[in-house]
Amino acid sequence: MNPTIDELAFELEAAKAKEASANAARIGVEQRLIELLGAKEEGAETHRGDQYKVTITGVMNRRFDAEALAGVAVQLSPELMGHCVRYKPEPINEGIRYLRNNEPEAYAVLATALKVTPGKAQVRIERAAAQREAA
Repeated sequence: MNPTIDELAFELEAAKAKEASANAARIGVEQRLIELLGAKEEGAETHRGDQYKVTITGVMNRRFDAEALAGVAVQLSPELMGHCVRYKPEPINEGIRYLRNNEPEAYAVLATALKVTPGKAQVRIERAAAQREAA
C-alpha cells in the first residue's frame, strides 16, 4: 500500500526535527573543541589526539560595500584592484524570465552564454488548522 500525503508529511516533519537536533548537538561539540583547542583568527591549525586528528580553521568573511568601493577604486591602480576584487557576473532571474517570455530573440542571444541546471526541489510542510489545534 502506498503511503498517504499525511504519513509522508509526518515522516518528513519527524526527520527535520531529528536533523535540527543533530545539527544543534554537532555545533555544540564543535564549540567545545574550539574552546579546548583554540582557533586562529584565520587559517587552519591541526591538533592530534590518540585516536583523532582535529583541524580547526578560522575564517574571516569579507564583503565590499559597493558604494564605498566605487569611491576608493579610483584611488588604486587597476592592477591592485585586480588582485583584490573579483567581478563575477550574476544572473538576474526575473530579467532572464522576462526575456524568455517576452523577447525570445534577445533571450536566444543571452542564452548562448547562460548555463542552466535543475536545482533541488524544495518541500515545505505545515500542519492543517485542525491538526494544529489538536496538537
